[in-house]
Amino acid sequence: QDSFSGCSWVLPSYILSLPGMFSQTSCSNCEEHSFCTCSKKGFYHIPQVPFSALGLDLSLNNIEMIDQGDLEAYTELLELNLHKSKLNVICSHPFKSQNHLEFLDLSDNHLTNLSSSWFENLLFLPHLNILGNNYTTLGSNPIFHTLANLRILKFGNPHLQKLEKHVLYGLDSLTKIEFYCSNLKAYKNGSLHPNKPLSAVTIRNALTTPGNIHITSSILYDVSHPSTAMVVLDFLLTDNISVLPLWEVCNAGVKKNHFLKWNSKSRLIYLEFDNVELQGDGQWYGNATHTLLETIHIRKIYITKLFNFSLLKVFPFDNIHKLSIVECNVFVVHCSLTQLLQRGTIPHLNTLNISQNFLRSIGEISQLVFQFKKLTSLDLSKNNFNDIPENCGWPLNLTFLNLSSTKLYQVTPYLPQSLNILDLTDNDLTTFFPFTLFIQRNTLNMFAKSDLSRYMRLQSLEAGQNNFVCSCEFVTFLQCDVENFVTLTDACDSPLTFQGQKIKSIQMSIFVCHMIPAISILCIETIVVFFLCGFTCYKLYILWYLKMTWAWLQAKHKSAVSRNTNVIYDAFVSYSDHDSEWVEELLVPELEKAESSFALCLHKRNFQPGHWILDNIIDSIEKSHCTLFVLSEHFVMSEWCRYELDFAHFHIFDENNDSVVLILLEPIDKKSIPKRFCKLRKVMNSKTYLEWPTEEDMRAEFWHNLKAALRRDKS
Repeated sequence: QDSFSGCSWVLPSYILSLPGMFSQTSCSNCEEHSFCTCSKKGFYHIPQVPFSALGLDLSLNNIEMIDQGDLEAYTELLELNLHKSKLNVICSHPFKSQNHLEFLDLSDNHLTNLSSSWFENLLFLPHLNILGNNYTTLGSNPIFHTLANLRILKFGNPHLQKLEKHVLYGLDSLTKIEFYCSNLKAYKNGSLHPNKPLSAVTIRNALTTPGNIHITSSILYDVSHPSTAMVVLDFLLTDNISVLPLWEVCNAGVKKNHFLKWNSKSRLIYLEFDNVELQGDGQWYGNATHTLLETIHIRKIYITKLFNFSLLKVFPFDNIHKLSIVECNVFVVHCSLTQLLQRGTIPHLNTLNISQNFLRSIGEISQLVFQFKKLTSLDLSKNNFNDIPENCGWPLNLTFLNLSSTKLYQVTPYLPQSLNILDLTDNDLTTFFPFTLFIQRNTLNMFAKSDLSRYMRLQSLEAGQNNFVCSCEFVTFLQCDVENFVTLTDACDSPLTFQGQKIKSIQMSIFVCHMIPAISILCIETIVVFFLCGFTCYKLYILWYLKMTWAWLQAKHKSAVSRNTNVIYDAFVSYSDHDSEWVEELLVPELEKAESSFALCLHKRNFQPGHWILDNIIDSIEKSHCTLFVLSEHFVMSEWCRYELDFAHFHIFDENNDSVVLILLEPIDKKSIPKRFCKLRKVMNSKTYLEWPTEEDMRAEFWHNLKAALRRDKS
């Protein structure tokens, strides 16, 4: 309590000797948002964490004491969790630096005294949990009075024996409390009376023994209010006396291990049984008919005397709107309850859930609920029905029916005609008899052929007023496959390109619906066109013409910029290296004799070193009056000779002359000369060759004719 202001403790020697007890430790498991998880690390005191930490989880450690300065550096903390940290002592003002703290958990420790000094600086704390410690009282003075912004408070433990007045004094923002009071001996009326009604109250292990029953009654009286949702857990009811606290508050009773909620001191509207064992006969003593129960939820209930139990027989159902009986192993409906249901004693029921039981006859269930005129939702899932008989009668306004996981192998036409939603998932259906399926006014995006594959005899499908995504598959399915029996006047909701257009009138592009095949075909067609163009270019030598034109233009540009193009040679001799002996030993001496004075250009002696070969060829051709080709089989096969022939060909076109002299060193077939040299082939066909004679006595005439041709071209 407030009887100490600091801590001064003498610890036993065996504690002092524990390894790491007082050594400086740190916790590095911190997320990028500065939340440090230091749980289950075996810490004996508060570890070091970043000063900017916003959250610190120290649960499940061995921190027996918190001193004044242990948390002083962590001024930004918003959450501090010390659950099950073996705390024995907390010194005064331990949280003086945590002005922004929003969550503090000190539950399940060994604190025997509580002090108001702990909470003096936590002016903005909304959540405090001190459940499960060893304190026996909260003291005579209010210890929470400084927590003006506290909204959730959890306190109490098996050792708590006394509550003084004004426990909740100063807690003006409080909305929820959770209270453990299994051994409370003394309680002053009004101790838990809040300044304003609470939204939720949870009471655990409330006292139900004859000597302490008045304490539970007082507690329930203080915390109950029409706007408060009450939860009572682990409340053992053994006789009529133990029921009195609940009877005084809400006229309701349960057994043990139950979950009970209500929101009115005098008018019970919500009742829930969860994991309950009912051992009595279920009789309600007194008048229970004045309750205004609207919702009953029963889950995992076990009744020891099932056939003698009369709870459902006498319980007031006049105002029930929702009834759930789930996972209760129900396999039979009591005759008295059957009679009540058939008389229509639940006139306002709109939701009924009897799923996860062992019911076997859907026909009998349909007869029981037939009288519920306002029933709109019925959940029969996870039972064992197998089939739907022909004599089923259903409520006229039923719109939702869940028959999932009921082992159905066929569905007959005898389903409710008013249904909007029918859930038949996880069954053993093999046939689906003809009927009209209504799925309009939902949030469907699309449906496909696979969704209707089981409904082989479906005659009509109403699917309007949904948010359809007009994909290719969906539009094609509606326009081609089910156009005759689907009634659908909706417009597309998406994509944007079709938004607002009627589904029936949409024309989908092949590139939208079949993108991959369309692109594949387009690519194949493009490749074929390129192949045909390439083949055509190859056959017509278009690429060669382009390449030669480009090379000639480059050479001409260089010639105009950097070279002197004055004619200085009578002839440029183009020949193969294999014919160099004839050229150098016979042709050159004969033409360059003093009396002939012909200036010849030979690549071996006249090409400028370091220049590009093509530049040298073009330069030599342009500086010569004519080009003298020494033709042979070797010439035709030589790559460079062919280049010289190519550029001579362009020179003929460029200069518009026939400055070419052809010497046939050996007989060759004209067809061996490439067809693309059309101008040269024309020259060869229109001019006389100078053939090198094999007979020596005819060579004088050969030299005479060659010199005459060179003089003519020179002139």
